[in-house]
Amino acid sequence: MNEAAPRPSQVTIAFKLQLGIAGALLVCAGLAIANAIHYDGLIDEAVRAVATADPAEVADERSSNLFGALVIAVPLLVLAAWLGITALGVRRGSNAARILSAVGLGAPVLLAALYCCGGVFIGGALGFLLVASTDEGTGFDGDVDFSDSGDYDTGFYDKLSSLDNGFSQISGIVGGSLGMLALLLGISTVILLFTGPARRYFRPASGFPPVHGYMPVFGYPPPPPYGYPAPYGYPPPAFGYPPYAPPVIPAPPDNPPDA
Repeated sequence: MNEAAPRPSQVTIAFKLQLGIAGALLVCAGLAIANAIHYDGLIDEAVRAVATADPAEVADERSSNLFGALVIAVPLLVLAAWLGITALGVRRGSNAARILSAVGLGAPVLLAALYCCGGVFIGGALGFLLVASTDEGTGFDGDVDFSDSGDYDTGFYDKLSSLDNGFSQISGIVGGSLGMLALLLGISTVILLFTGPARRYFRPASGFPPVHGYMPVFGYPPPPPYGYPAPYGYPPPAFGYPPYAPPVIPAPPDNPPDA
């Protein structure tokens, strides 16, 4: 965590964008929940209008409505909380929060890519199998009428469709638009978090020279090994204490003076 260094503008913008993404995800989750509540009310109206509605079909419709809302709302709420919490760490300069933010922002992109690739692969495989089975002959008559629904009660579903006033379509369009906006903002946020000023902010230098001294800059002579630079004409100072030299005692004169 780097609280002393000034925060670069890239980190501040990324922090605000990340909070905006979390807010957009919360709105999308709220739309999914509101759509589920609205659709459950339409089911109640359809049941009251159609007396012959099958209770099992009504229960299945409610279950699918609840399941669809949970599949959409729960991951969005978890991701919004993830991004909101890590955004506070990003603002304080936590490198771990930056990595967790990148993981949270990159997960939807990866899941969407896998979903699209998987859907294309599965659709292509099913289409290939369908064509192959048609060519080989499956025993089905091409003139078979599949409109006969047997015990399927169309009155309940027809009434349910007629009661829809377009709220589901509007919420779907708004939610999809917010999702695309959050995706674009997420890509921008990841780019900002890994720019040069942001990297230096989240991983500042220690301030101490390397173990083997400073690396000389190209075009300049290397600095002296230790201490201050030596004056011109003198050797550089040596490390440690100078060697010990014994004291010099003058020799006595050969002819002492006469008394």
